[in-house]
Amino acid sequence: MSKPTIDEIRALVKSLKIPEPGFYYHYKHKKEDGVFAYAYEVYGTGLHTEVDDRAEAVMVKYRPLYPEAVTYQLGKFDDFRPLSEFNKPVSDEKIPFHGARFVRITDPELIEKMRGQKHRMYGE
Repeated sequence: MSKPTIDEIRALVKSLKIPEPGFYYHYKHKKEDGVFAYAYEVYGTGLHTEVDDRAEAVMVKYRPLYPEAVTYQLGKFDDFRPLSEFNKPVSDEKIPFHGARFVRITDPELIEKMRGQKHRMYGE
């Protein structure tokens, strides 16, 4: 398979829902684990230019807002996930759960808490 053309990438991006920048909960978030458990800030998208699979080329850039996250502990690394996977519903029989992988946080009080946590963790 050849690398995607710019027109193919444009068509792919149009066909997929690009998440708005902001704060999100991962489906593993549980209120009893605390407000920041599995909380993330989505703050960009990118393109993996060396991927042949067109569905995997567009990536979502995000970072954890809980210090236990491995990517944070390794040096405040960013997380990247293919956009197609970011938007794909999840079925997890261990929890059990079926629904969106990430849900945008819209509560103004929670958003303020997330901003404060972002500042504490990343200095921004």
